[in-house]
Amino acid sequence: MARRMRTSKRSRRTPTRSQARPNATGVIKINRRGYGFVTTPEGDFFIPAKYVSGAMDGDTVVVKASAGQEGQRKTGRVESILTRAHSTVVGVYEATSGLGVITPFDSRIPFDIFTSAGAYPQARGGDVVLVRILTYPSRHESAFGQIEEIIGREDDKSIEYEVLIRKYGLELEFSEASMAQADAARLDVEAALAEEGRRDIRDRFVFTIDPPDARDFDDALSLERLEGGRIRLGVHIADVSSYVPWGSSIDLDARRRGTSTYLVDRVIPMLPEKLSNGLCSLNPDVDRLTMSADMIVDAAGNVVEYELFPSVIRSGSRFDYEQIQDMFDGKREYPSSAVKEKLEDLRSIARKRFKQRESRGGVDFDTVEPKLILDAEGHVTDIYLRRRTEATGAIEEAMILANETVATFMQGITPNMVYRVHGAPSKDAIVALLPLLQELDYPTEGLLQLRPHAIQAILREAKERPEKDLINSRVLRSMKRAIYSNLNIGHFGLASDTYTHFTSPIRRYPDLLVHRLLRAALAGFFDEKGAFSSNRAKKSSLYGLEALKGIRAMCGDLEWLCRHSSEMERAAADAAYDSVQMKLCEHMEKFVGDTFKGFVSSVSSAGLYVTLPNTVKGLVRIETLGNEYFVYDPDRQTLRGEESNTLFHIGACVEVVLRAVSVRDITIDFALVKLLD
Repeated sequence: MARRMRTSKRSRRTPTRSQARPNATGVIKINRRGYGFVTTPEGDFFIPAKYVSGAMDGDTVVVKASAGQEGQRKTGRVESILTRAHSTVVGVYEATSGLGVITPFDSRIPFDIFTSAGAYPQARGGDVVLVRILTYPSRHESAFGQIEEIIGREDDKSIEYEVLIRKYGLELEFSEASMAQADAARLDVEAALAEEGRRDIRDRFVFTIDPPDARDFDDALSLERLEGGRIRLGVHIADVSSYVPWGSSIDLDARRRGTSTYLVDRVIPMLPEKLSNGLCSLNPDVDRLTMSADMIVDAAGNVVEYELFPSVIRSGSRFDYEQIQDMFDGKREYPSSAVKEKLEDLRSIARKRFKQRESRGGVDFDTVEPKLILDAEGHVTDIYLRRRTEATGAIEEAMILANETVATFMQGITPNMVYRVHGAPSKDAIVALLPLLQELDYPTEGLLQLRPHAIQAILREAKERPEKDLINSRVLRSMKRAIYSNLNIGHFGLASDTYTHFTSPIRRYPDLLVHRLLRAALAGFFDEKGAFSSNRAKKSSLYGLEALKGIRAMCGDLEWLCRHSSEMERAAADAAYDSVQMKLCEHMEKFVGDTFKGFVSSVSSAGLYVTLPNTVKGLVRIETLGNEYFVYDPDRQTLRGEESNTLFHIGACVEVVLRAVSVRDITIDFALVKLLD
């Protein structure tokens, strides 16, 4: 019998004419098998490959709903393309009959791009090139472009990573003017302390806690016990704004990047290394300029007073998360009784703040992230899984508290502000998640009403079950992405009414914007209505005249800066994820033919996606499952064999053999050996 799949009866419903939906607009994400998904205000649409209509991954498209739909999943076709996400494409060049043909490296791009063979004479067959698209494909003509760069040869060892960098538009080099400005930057503590409002707090014991492999240190902490069980928690953040004024060459480079990008084998920094790892980094035993948030926390964990001010600090110690966790667990001695007191106070505050956030409805995900250990040649030697620990949680809570404090202060001063916002999940996303949770017998009361405590209950239940990582991942995917905005709508995930990003200006551009706005507010640049006041600004000694003009100009650009920063954050996150997955694929190539145990992490009409304990994910194609019809239920995410009645569902434990790996396409194919449960 042919190896085919058919859908369940429920998936063949046809809506009545009154149920027809108008065209919807959204961004299309295209799978490597050619089909796509579009998220719109009217819901999520599945786009079969034959109806993608020449759209590329990331394009903004108009979707026309189809007459039928698969279960709860709406289907449609791309009616038109409003804006293109990509003006350049990386592909392999070949010359033929006076024309050059570029086959895209990314298999999600379903068309070739033609170019004049003599327009870039250096190009040879087999070259991997960057081509700018001049004409996109249509029903009447093919895509046409112009080669801008030869990246390397198709068989180069590291070509996939060079392609990745071009694909996401990551900039590797800083402008000459930026490098000159960075080289000329100097730390002048005396001049800094002469500024209005800056405090010398080098007498405090200040310390940093970061990952073991961190090279730049944005944030440092200090803690001091006060009367009545209160604690002064100081969060001290690198004062990047003192070195990077608005409109400077460094600022323009940082603005385009939007963020540092952390690939598996390198960091592409937002700022030149002279600043990111040098003058701005809060390294131990050196003076550094900072912006400080002093928060007086009472015995219940509430902030009863706070002060925000520019400062000078000297970090006394550098700790990493593993060291701190070992101290908390009693596996390592504290360096001194004084350090123990401060770390235990930090731990106590974090526990209280976490409980408060939880009681407000904050959603805490216990996600797992693979950390790859590479040798000198870039080969994976080990994979370990990073989870949230009490040490990482303590720093997170301190940073959240500082971010909320700064956002609350600024909201009371001026409408010119950058917020970190996170909307509630869409009801469609929760409806799509509901059948899976019901299939696995999770509590769902209040979920359709989008109650945060209902999501908490699911994640709490998952902690004690083997599919914990799966449920955390699926619930997280149902949530909206947090973004930057000049309008405050609150942060659903943190259950915070007012939130910003203030704590990482070395690696996030929005944090740098917030620092400038905060310093302007502290200097009294805004009038009673929150508008920028030239008269007030001129009386302040905190900034020079050019910086004052820059802050005014910056305030007028906050809307698009927030939008751009959100887009660049997404690109950096996608690039980081792809780099890890590529390296995992490269690592798994040596195990083709070996057998592994894993679990079904998702089910689709294509087959079963299986995740191994080391987070490697691959597909068991439906045509390899057996010589029978399989019924696919998209609501409950199951495949059932009609003859054998074998049921494949999310969370099922399986044994698989590794069949094939493609580093270029970032795909892994498994074959099922047996179902284990």
